[in-house]
Amino acid sequence: QPRLWAFTTAMVENVQPVIDDVHPVDGSNWAMPNTRVMVRFSEDMNPQTIDEDSFKVTDAAGAEVSGTVAYYSEANSAYFTPASDFIPDTTYTATMTDTITDLAGNQLIQAKTWNFTIVHSIIDSDGDGLVDVLDDQPNDASMASPLTVTGKGNLTISGATLSNVQTLPDFDPSLIQTGKPEASEFSFPYGLIRFSALVPNAGDSATITIVFPEDIENETRYYKVTDAGFEEFAGAVFSGGRTVTLSLTDGGAGDRDGVANGVILDPGGLAVSRSGSGRGSGEGSGGTGGQDDSDTGGIVDPSGPGSDPDSSSGKANGGGGCFITALLASF
Repeated sequence: QPRLWAFTTAMVENVQPVIDDVHPVDGSNWAMPNTRVMVRFSEDMNPQTIDEDSFKVTDAAGAEVSGTVAYYSEANSAYFTPASDFIPDTTYTATMTDTITDLAGNQLIQAKTWNFTIVHSIIDSDGDGLVDVLDDQPNDASMASPLTVTGKGNLTISGATLSNVQTLPDFDPSLIQTGKPEASEFSFPYGLIRFSALVPNAGDSATITIVFPEDIENETRYYKVTDAGFEEFAGAVFSGGRTVTLSLTDGGAGDRDGVANGVILDPGGLAVSRSGSGRGSGEGSGGTGGQDDSDTGGIVDPSGPGSDPDSSSGKANGGGGCFITALLASF
């Protein structure tokens, strides 16, 4: 008697991953001696294939730089931390081989090599955290002009006595990625800005003005990064042109540590819509992103996210296979 049964073939994931971003950017000459070298992939990767053999940094003489390599799955990124600071005024070469694979075993579509140069001087006269050679106001701690990590020009930050001024990529392993907008919908074209603002008394507020190197598009939001992840910040006012004003309170709104101690910690950045749905006609950005402060990010290196100091969203899981249901007859 005939027998009928059905079965379904498995989906075969055969899309090769690509490198979306690197830090420092290729050809940059403003990297700091203590910088981490980072790579962001188009999808989640197999961390066992990312190590000191597949991700290397060499000096101008071709000698390998000693350091450690780790993978941050929450942001689909790998990073190299040098065992000691890079040497000022020295050019280094980073190499990522194509032996790296995604979780399905697909190899990186192409190896990547890029160069970066460390700043020639680390003198910081005003103590704002930005070295003089990169600061248009090297003797004024109330104003700083860091370069964006993406190479799109300088920002200007003002409004309080500043310290620890730094720009960093949005996939930096010190940043919890929970709540980050989908990479397919938003990008961070200038990376993120981290700084500390000193206020006269614990619990005081400060108004910080940030001027970006280009006009801000209407479809833009300002995100703050807390220990719980990315949150859209309601205290950001877009005043037209290139300017955003942040209303921050020590121990309150916009202060990462939430402690009234005379110092406001402020990592954040602009997220620009890829699809045209953004903040609309309103001035404040409003709303909050999803949070989960129990999420530690799945980083291989235990000193990773939250230790401080594209993305976990929009992962490309590929495709290329198909589901086939078949009916077979047995006689």
